[in-house]
Amino acid sequence: MDPENRFFMAYAEAALWSSVSDDEDDAEAITDEHAICDLSDDAETAFRADCAGFLWLASGLIAAADEDPDYHPPGDCRDAFDHAGHDFWLTRNGHGCGFWETPDWPEAIGTALDTIAKAFGETWLYAHDGTVEVM
Repeated sequence: MDPENRFFMAYAEAALWSSVSDDEDDAEAITDEHAICDLSDDAETAFRADCAGFLWLASGLIAAADEDPDYHPPGDCRDAFDHAGHDFWLTRNGHGCGFWETPDWPEAIGTALDTIAKAFGETWLYAHDGTVEVM
């Protein structure tokens, strides 16, 4: 899978597991009921557009992190593009972790990626009639 698709998949996965249903009495992660294949066409289009826009601005920084001998992607991330897709969703939505975590990203790169991600603003998901929509 190419870096752009790995970035997209990591972004979408982070969006789903970090978002909750809108049922206030029984809030649960959207991934308890839905997967990436449940994204509506509009939601997938919006995700892909945001991912492409972010990569247009930041792919050089992400590639530089991958080349940094002190950078090691965490967890299940294969490389910096997987890691960046995940952190793009978390950072843009203020989830309390993301690019600014200096142990994960080289500090200057993490700071620059953080600034770019925050410029995209927040967005939210909601599940409706068997699909996942983006607001």
